[in-house]
Amino acid sequence: MHPLLNDDLWCKNKNAPAAQRDAKTEDLWYWMVGRPSSLSPVEEAEWQIESKQTSVFLYDSLLKIFAANRVKWFHAHTACDWTREEVEILETEFRRAHRSFIRMAKVWMELLGRAKCKKGKAAYGHKQSAMYH
Repeated sequence: MHPLLNDDLWCKNKNAPAAQRDAKTEDLWYWMVGRPSSLSPVEEAEWQIESKQTSVFLYDSLLKIFAANRVKWFHAHTACDWTREEVEILETEFRRAHRSFIRMAKVWMELLGRAKCKKGKAAYGHKQSAMYH
């Protein structure tokens, strides 16, 4: 079992916007504590005794663990929902901008077709139309 050090007493701030490399920050060891593997028979007996001594509080501790895991799951689920929503917003904005640019290119070509422009104005109209395309 790992000792709990002062450096281990932190968590991700869910109220702050996600920063770069937040996804690569691993959860601390105490979120994943379980029965150690490859124990010797003596260590196995000590583990059994220790777990039986704490069985009085086992139900409460299990409820706390499940609640903590639910909280972590809901935080992750909410972050995923926010990301999906942001992607949808950006894709909609890109489609709207694309339609607007195509429309402006057509408007510039229509203006060139209606009016008899001098050479400089016609070149400017073609340039604007090409820019929007």
